[in-house]
Amino acid sequence: MPEVDRQSRLVASRKKRANGASSGSPEVSADLMDNGDHTTSNVDPTAQIETGHAIGLRYLSTPVDPKQKAQSIVDALPGTNLLSKTGILATSAAAAVYGLSNGLIIIHDESILVLTFTIFTALVVKFIAPLYTEWADGEIKKVNDLLNGARNKHIQAVEHRIQSVGELKDVVSQTKDLFNLSKETAKYEADSFVLKQKLEVASEARNVLDSWVRFEQQQRQIEQEQLANSVIEKVNKEIENPKFQEKVLAEAIADVEKLFNKSK
Repeated sequence: MPEVDRQSRLVASRKKRANGASSGSPEVSADLMDNGDHTTSNVDPTAQIETGHAIGLRYLSTPVDPKQKAQSIVDALPGTNLLSKTGILATSAAAAVYGLSNGLIIIHDESILVLTFTIFTALVVKFIAPLYTEWADGEIKKVNDLLNGARNKHIQAVEHRIQSVGELKDVVSQTKDLFNLSKETAKYEADSFVLKQKLEVASEARNVLDSWVRFEQQQRQIEQEQLANSVIEKVNKEIENPKFQEKVLAEAIADVEKLFNKSK
């Protein structure tokens, strides 16, 4: 029983210190210091550490309005209305007092460790979890932006490809027209090649004929020159012949006489 009474006094002292630290009243702090001086011999080292921690929190914490603090505590309680929350709070307090008075709830080092870990976890959830959530949301947004950008680029590429393919919808008819045009071009090229060959043959034949004509003209000219030379030579030989000269002279005299006789 003395152990239970000691635990009860310790719990009551802690509640008093916690209420004094949250309310921020200097009177409670003074009482805490006085009670700490009188009960140091009855409190274990863990309790002293808790007392020092509470005093440090008292000076480091920002003063909060007691009404707001009470309202936040009431809002944190489960329930839908004030009556149910009050009943739950009273029932919990009665159960805690009953458990402490009957030794069902014993506060020892492990309990303090569990309570400290619970408070640390609550602080982490309250302060660090929003920061982690904000960072995670930023990373998620970044990834979503990258994915959305890639999707938009892919959509634009697909649309551009569809447009480029749509521009080639008449490629079959154009290919047929180009094929027909190529056949006509090949036909015209073949005809022009044939005509070119014919022209070359005709030009070659004309050149041959011109060469034959020039050759015949040269031959005729040579023959005429030879004939003229032979005639001239014969005439010269006849002229040099005395008989021919006498004959020509006689004919000339006869012609002169005829002309003279006619003139009479």
